[in-house]
Amino acid sequence: MKHTFALIDGLVNLLSKVPRQTIETEDRKRKAWEICEDLVLHVEALKKLIKNHKEEKYLKRLHAANISKISDWAEQVTALFDKFDSFLNTLEKDVKKVQYIVENKPDQWQIHIHDLAFGVYLSGLHDEEEEMKKFREIAIFEMHELNGIISAKHIAEIESVLQLLE
Repeated sequence: MKHTFALIDGLVNLLSKVPRQTIETEDRKRKAWEICEDLVLHVEALKKLIKNHKEEKYLKRLHAANISKISDWAEQVTALFDKFDSFLNTLEKDVKKVQYIVENKPDQWQIHIHDLAFGVYLSGLHDEEEEMKKFREIAIFEMHELNGIISAKHIAEIESVLQLLE
């Protein structure tokens, strides 16, 4: 979970860099498109991590980790995976809409860009509730296992975020 949340933190940081002003210049369009591409890559990496968390051997690790610290453990894990899935599906749809705006209707950028970050808030993953903090501390994957799941770029990002949190 720790690594997943590190990528989500990176994703939220990326969302904060989305231009809020118009993107009618080529430079601003290019920047908006690059951020959209990075968002797509983050969504793909997060989907892979979530899928792997649901595999039996990782679920066993997750269920064995700190159960005493979190009440209603199984329900909490299920709810968290539902939040992840919902967030990623919403973000994936929103990025596609925003990419269409960049390519075809840059004059409507300011109208639609706020939807992009709204999925984070709807998902509840930004919450700093005590239960969410505990999930953020649980490391299910070892770094060598991450190498087989996500790209080196995302692993470096995870390591960078985790260093900042230490």
